[in-house]
Amino acid sequence: MEFQELTERIRKRASIRFIQENGITRDQVEFADDIPWGGQLELFVHTLKKQQHRKPWVEWNGFLNRTQDLIDGQSPGYVASVNDLPE
Repeated sequence: MEFQELTERIRKRASIRFIQENGITRDQVEFADDIPWGGQLELFVHTLKKQQHRKPWVEWNGFLNRTQDLIDGQSPGYVASVNDLPE
């Protein structure tokens, strides 16, 4: 097995574990495509702050983040991929 393949398998397992441990479903995720953001994290977060009904999770660059973490100014994390969410 090549190093790159092994690294990808480890990343995918960590992603799936994070999703399972946090019980994340697609219905709980606000996808960036549905929010005007112009490619800028600051505008994206500003838009999230104005929403009255926020979902607990948000997608940024294909990865899951807690919505409140981004609103609180934390940098986006890159642990769990939206591609690993259950259908």
